[in-house]
Amino acid sequence: MVGTIALAVTVPSLGAESLRGYLVVQGDRVLAAENPDLLFTPASVLKLVVASAALHHLGADYSVRTEVRVQAPIVDGVLRGDLVLLAAGDPSWSEEFFEEGAETPISRLAEQVAGEVEVIEGDLVVDLHRFPGRRHAPSRPQIELGVGFAAPTAGLALEANAFEVRIAPGSRVGAPGVVSTGAAVELVNEILTVGSSRDGKGNVDFLPEWGSPRVRVKGEYPISEGSYRVVTSHPAPELHVGERLRHHLVEAGVEVRGVVRVSSEAQAGRRVLAHFNSPSLAKILVPVLEDSANWVAEMVLQVLALEVLGEGRLDDGVELLESFLLEEVVLPVGSFALEDASGLSPYNLIAPRAVVGLLRFASRQTWRGALFDSLPSSGEGTLSMWPRLAVRQAKTGTITHTLALAGVLGDGDEEPAFFAVFLNHDLRERPEQRAEIAKLLSEWKLEM
Repeated sequence: MVGTIALAVTVPSLGAESLRGYLVVQGDRVLAAENPDLLFTPASVLKLVVASAALHHLGADYSVRTEVRVQAPIVDGVLRGDLVLLAAGDPSWSEEFFEEGAETPISRLAEQVAGEVEVIEGDLVVDLHRFPGRRHAPSRPQIELGVGFAAPTAGLALEANAFEVRIAPGSRVGAPGVVSTGAAVELVNEILTVGSSRDGKGNVDFLPEWGSPRVRVKGEYPISEGSYRVVTSHPAPELHVGERLRHHLVEAGVEVRGVVRVSSEAQAGRRVLAHFNSPSLAKILVPVLEDSANWVAEMVLQVLALEVLGEGRLDDGVELLESFLLEEVVLPVGSFALEDASGLSPYNLIAPRAVVGLLRFASRQTWRGALFDSLPSSGEGTLSMWPRLAVRQAKTGTITHTLALAGVLGDGDEEPAFFAVFLNHDLRERPEQRAEIAKLLSEWKLEM
């Protein structure tokens, strides 16, 4: 383990309750350190953990395979039983990965089924038995789960398990507000139009009724405000995928006589009638690391647990991440505490030295390119909101009163340096926080 030294840099006072910690290591030399072994809230810097663990266990070329199966015979084009869509947790079913549309995987599955089947006498069943347990960390507030950036995981989902809602005030104070969406979701409007003395966008909450295609929208909206659009979580993503598969089957000339239903019990389908492989893991990790896609990060954890442990249970996935850090990266016990993969939980903790240790470990692996090439450079991805930084690649982390950055320093001429810096309990505005970290980065001089 590398020792620590203090760095004499004059920085603004953060206040009595604020915490700052960092570590910068180049080779075996510690270039700068402050509180490197204290535990900090990492926010989305934590995504480096799930990305590294997934690459280590599955490989950069790994693809998620989604299958459509049957058990009953197909006679003269008639399937005398159910069509089973076996959920595999593929997080790529969105326009982020398919320019022709988020439903591209579904249409391709439907085309394959239509090659053998003309009539389905049974139901279209979405089989979720491989994804038991809760869909989110227990420390996450329920009200947050209704917002698109914090959507819970799913066995299958379109567009990162989220859809857009338009909200506007009613025609007069006391009238209902206006809500609308182009998605196949029932919006229960409980918005009250209030006076203009209520500034901003009011206090509208989204309350999905999980498992049903219904979302309650409640709160107050000022009459003085114009309309705005917000992304919220889909309440029944797997059912929605099943309905869209039915739609594409009908378009492909297949008659579905039964209903679409979701089952948490293993279905009898054994023969694979159709399949679809996702883009590679290396490509799936790009939005996780460059744009800090929370939902995709949690889905990757779910898939990792499924492939390594046999079930896509998030709790077990977190334990798998902890084992990876302890046994593969060989971090000391007590240098981290994990709750999720995205970094949204405020209960996540990790020391700067642990993050640097992970980065150094990753730099020695065959999959290092898939990790580091997916991190943004200055001005790219989530770093586009920062001032110009003296970094090669870095992962940002941002939640309330927390800002973090970790990655690689150096322009390619010298040996790279790995760093992690955290600001916790910091009440300043984001531009001030970013400016401080940028100043620290500029003063960390690499050795040739």
